[in-house]
Order: sequence, then structure tokens, then C-alpha cells
Amino acid sequence: MAPVLVELSQCLAADKAALSQMKVSRTAASYKIVYGMGRTFAEKTFSNLRRYPFSLNVDESTSSSFKKVLSMLVSYFNEELNDVVVEHLGCLEVWKVTSASLERLMFDFFQKNNIPWLNLISIMLDSCNVMRGSKSGLETRIRERHCPTLLDVDGDSCHHVHNAAKRFAEPFENYLEQLFADIHTDHQWASDQLAYLKEIAEFLGIPATNPQRFVSHRWLSAYDLTINTKRMLPVFKVLYFGFMGKQDQELYNEILKDLYGDHGVSDKAQRRVRFIHQDLCKKGMTDLGKKRKARIVKKIWVENQKVDLNLSVYLGVLPILKEYVMVFQGSKTLVHKLHDKQLEVFIDFLACFIKPEHLKMSANKLLELDLANNKLHSQIYVGKVAEDLIAAHPKHPVIIDFIEKVTKAYTTCGKYMQSKLPLKSKTLQALSSIDPVVRGHSQAVTQLKELARIMKHLVAEESDITQEIIRYNVDSNLAKYEDGDDIVKCGHMS
Repeated sequence: MAPVLVELSQCLAADKAALSQMKVSRTAASYKIVYGMGRTFAEKTFSNLRRYPFSLNVDESTSSSFKKVLSMLVSYFNEELNDVVVEHLGCLEVWKVTSASLERLMFDFFQKNNIPWLNLISIMLDSCNVMRGSKSGLETRIRERHCPTLLDVDGDSCHHVHNAAKRFAEPFENYLEQLFADIHTDHQWASDQLAYLKEIAEFLGIPATNPQRFVSHRWLSAYDLTINTKRMLPVFKVLYFGFMGKQDQELYNEILKDLYGDHGVSDKAQRRVRFIHQDLCKKGMTDLGKKRKARIVKKIWVENQKVDLNLSVYLGVLPILKEYVMVFQGSKTLVHKLHDKQLEVFIDFLACFIKPEHLKMSANKLLELDLANNKLHSQIYVGKVAEDLIAAHPKHPVIIDFIEKVTKAYTTCGKYMQSKLPLKSKTLQALSSIDPVVRGHSQAVTQLKELARIMKHLVAEESDITQEIIRYNVDSNLAKYEDGDDIVKCGHMS
């Protein structure tokens, strides 16, 4: 036995040495990444920022170690690559989140890495007072103290649109959002219930997906959950039928049979569902779990009409806002589309409840409309399912309450968009003139001249920019541009 023990101890020692060597190798690799390759990449970025004009995207967040950090992304045109690049500039630990402390952090970072402030064109920030307060926000302090040529491009427009969706949802008092949260929580740790849910979905011929979590700080996630919930609603009804009391099951049994008939559920599958109901009811449930299931049952069975109405209006209206966010979450350079797309999403939204003749006006006048004025309202859009329900039961108390809430949702959201979307921004209007689609129009010349004036610090003093603008506007030799092409690459080819 002794030789065996010796051999085993030698193997363990060898494994221990190998593990130790692996740890050393990993430590060395990490050191090389952080202080070798990582530093090399960072120095390359710093070097480019000393040569090229650049824009920043800055946001305060929390790291995986629960520390507050200021994250910075930088965007600039790299002449070597002939393209716009987006790179991670740095993460700065923040002890106290104030505009003064954030300014000091950024100033020290720029000074340490010899980055010239005058190369900074714009900063994309959240619209909170710390970041964009008009008197002492971070952007104001940077413009007044370090970079007087900093453009005002407003806040994050996608953030504005997410918040607009939140304003639209407020009159409905989180009715659907609470349902989404309850269904997600009810399945999050119940693997057996989740397996039964998918089995029932197969019986009904409905593609199954795991219930997803509603993300409150990205309010348009409600739209994605609305799509999934609408599709899975028959499955939820069958599953949660088993958690009803016997009296309620007798009351809704005929509706359940109709649901089975609509989806062609066989007798064998129905027997299997009854077993699933019995098996799930044997499980012990906490008081919180019982209350959660009771809320779900009440909404999808007792208040099913109200659920259908709310799902319908979410599915009808939120895609208008979602489309805008999807356009500007990509990596393609679209600053020339920003003003036009904001105006487009605003008009598309207003058209859902404002008479079209009141929408044929300038952006400035649209911002002055009294959206609460009933004389401006047309028949509100609520989605197809809700339209059919309203037509069938126009005087039903649930319908009347729903219409009141939808009207309030439209006016509340519309007013928010009026106050937050920078449709009066001269900078964004001027930037829209670089869109090749508008080339050849006199207004494009006017706006390009305004853009040259705003960014005159980037234009060589000896250049005759006005003459260049005039020639560009009528040059027939430029490469053909199709709407949707990458403007940067198309401009380079020209």
C-alpha cells in the first residue's frame, strides 16, 4: 500500500504544482492584458483623440463590484480606417455624484492623457440635472470652463422615448406591468411549473417562451413582453385554471372547453392537463405565492376583457416609439437623420389621437399645440382588438374607463414629447443638411452654411467654405446615394 500512497501523493503534488503554475500564468496573462495590450490600445485611442475631433457618450453606472463609475465611450472618424469608430475611453470611479466631482474627474483624465478639449465636439448625456442642468450641470460646466465650442446636441433621445413610453403607461396604473412581473416571478424558480407550461403550450400548438422580466428603466421592454404575453395568454389561462377554487372552475369550465376546441386539444391531452393541475396544487405555497397566483388568475380569467384592451393598445401604440429606438441603437452614423426622425415619431404618435389637419404645420407650431383640447382630437386609436370590443360594448363600464385612460395616456405622453424632444434645435436642424437626400435644394445650402458657422473652429481659415457648399450642392459627379446607405462610407467614396 505504501508505494501506492507515495505515487498518489506525487500525483497530487504534481497537480498542485500545475494548478499553481496555471494561477501564475493567468495572473501574468491578466497583467499583460491590463498593463500591456490594454494600455497599448488605450494609448492608440489617446493618440487619435489628439489628432481628430471626437464626440463622447458619458453615463454614470454601477460596476459589478457595486462601485459607482463614470463610463465614457468615444466616437471619431479614423482616417486610417476611413470610417467612424466607437471605442471605450475609460471608466472612472466616482465617490460622490455631483456635476462638480464629475467635471473634476474628466478634467484630470483629459489632462493626464494629454487630450485637447478643443477637439471635443459634443457629449451625449442623460437629461438629469447633474448631467444637463442649464445652470450648473456637467455639460454646462464643461462648456463654460473647458470647451466653449461644445455643441448642444441635447440629451439621449432614446432615453427620452423610453420615458415617453413610461408616461403613456402611467394612466393604466402598471396593470399589465404587474401581470408581467407576477408571471415571471411565478416561474423563475419553479422549474416543474415551467416545464408544465411548455407542455401545455405544445398541446395548444403555441410556440413556448420562458416568461421574461420587465425592465422598468427600459420601459419599451413592455412592448416585447406584450407580444409574448398575447401569444402565450391561452397557455397561461389553461395553466392557472388549476389554481382556481372549485366554484370558479365550475363557472369558467365552458370557456376552458371552448379554448380546448379552438386549439384542437385532444381528450388525452386534456386528461394530462388535469393531472398537471392536481400535481401543481399539491405543492406547498407561501402566502406571497398564493397572493401572486390569485392576482394572475383574477386578471387572465375574471378581468380578461380588461387585459385584452390593455394588450391591444400597447401592441398598437408602443411600436411607434419602439421603431425610433431601434433605429438609433445601431452603430451606423445617423446624426443627419436625428431631427427628421424625431419629428416623424412625434407626428406619427400625435396622429393616433389628433385630427390630421392640425398636424400639417412646422415643428415649432406642433410644439405649441394644446394636446388636451378636445376640439383637436379625432377618434383615438386603440388597436384592432380594443376597437372590436368597444364597438360591441360601447357603454360597458370597463370600456368607458379604458377610453378615459387611453385619452389621458395620449395627452400625457404627447405633452412629455413636446417638452423633451429637441425639435427646435438649430444644431440638429443644421446637421440634417448633410443628408445627401436633401442635396440640390436651396434649404440645404442655407443649413450647411449654418453648420459651417456652428463648427467654424474645425474649418481651416484659408478655405472658402461657402463656395465648397455651393459646388457640393450641384455636383453631378458625386457617387449615387440611396436612402439608408452608410453616409460616412458614401461620403468617402465621393
